[in-house]
Amino acid sequence: MDGFHDTTTAGVTELRVHGVSGTPPADILNHPHPRQVCGDDEAGFYRRWWPGGQPTGARVDRGGGGAERVAQRGAGRWAGWRAGSC
Repeated sequence: MDGFHDTTTAGVTELRVHGVSGTPPADILNHPHPRQVCGDDEAGFYRRWWPGGQPTGARVDRGGGGAERVAQRGAGRWAGWRAGSC
């Protein structure tokens, strides 16, 4: 896959999940290029992906304005599960 997808496991992980409305991964991550890293059509885990390569800048990967560096930001989505299906 071209572009940049952060696969580090050290540092802080910010995990975002959608509510009951089935929010798309791009909206959950506030990022235009989410990539599914595991799961299927029913439920999955997504991370941000940069088609132009690794981003640069002092605050490029910080979440929420906090002082800790976010090593990766991910989104869990289970919109394919319907009430009563489990």
